[in-house]
Amino acid sequence: MENLNSNIDINFTGIVVTLNEERYLSACLSRLNFCDQLIVIDLGSSDSSCSIAQSYEATLIQHKRVFCQEEVREKYIKLAKYDWIVSVDPDEILPEKVELAFRENIRKNPNLGSINLPWVFYFRGKVLKSTVWGCKREKTILSHKKRNRFTPYVHRGVKLLDGFESLSLPRKEEYSIKHFWADSYQELIEKHLRYIRLDVDGKSRYNNEERFSFYKWAKETLYGLKVNLFDFKGILNGPTGIFLSLFYACYVNLSLLSLLRYQIRMKKILNTKV
Repeated sequence: MENLNSNIDINFTGIVVTLNEERYLSACLSRLNFCDQLIVIDLGSSDSSCSIAQSYEATLIQHKRVFCQEEVREKYIKLAKYDWIVSVDPDEILPEKVELAFRENIRKNPNLGSINLPWVFYFRGKVLKSTVWGCKREKTILSHKKRNRFTPYVHRGVKLLDGFESLSLPRKEEYSIKHFWADSYQELIEKHLRYIRLDVDGKSRYNNEERFSFYKWAKETLYGLKVNLFDFKGILNGPTGIFLSLFYACYVNLSLLSLLRYQIRMKKILNTKV
């Protein structure tokens, strides 16, 4: 029997939020050439990011600098002309032939809400093979605008609505995103501290119904160190693996303290209203 969806029109809107990402932006945008609409939101770049975006005939939107890309995506999702949203970071490069996989699976599954791709992290130019960042990870890249809820919260930007399905493509090179995570230790630290300084991570955790406790703080910090060193073999990856294991535990520690600060602030606001 012929698939009822075989003749449907499938159009894509690509969305990228950038800030001084000229190193990988051109490679990123070139892999979005199958998108019928391309939106680039710039947060005040001082490099050539804007001119690169314009060279790909993207709709360029200037936005004040914020520390949470999900906040910007959620705000501008209304500008998407098409239901299928391809959302990538400017340091991520999609596999070359992923469009075909997207179209085939959309046609096969009328309840499809999102597609996840294998997510391969590069640190200092090399593929990570240890710690939580080097394990088998995936990322939601394709989302249907009406079958998901887009939120402004870091690391939790897209929520699939009830009644729809999420599909994960096989962990093969032909489906894998190359994520050029950080080219130096300094960049890595700066990239993560921005979520802590303004309690962006704390706000995200709080709105995900997490609450701080000293038991949770100690447990998650120690567990994060243990998992990265031993379960994800950071200890076998030499100084880099050991550093990233310690860095992860430190980040979790600071992230939970960020949750505590935000939780105290929200409690004061609620008490004031009462």
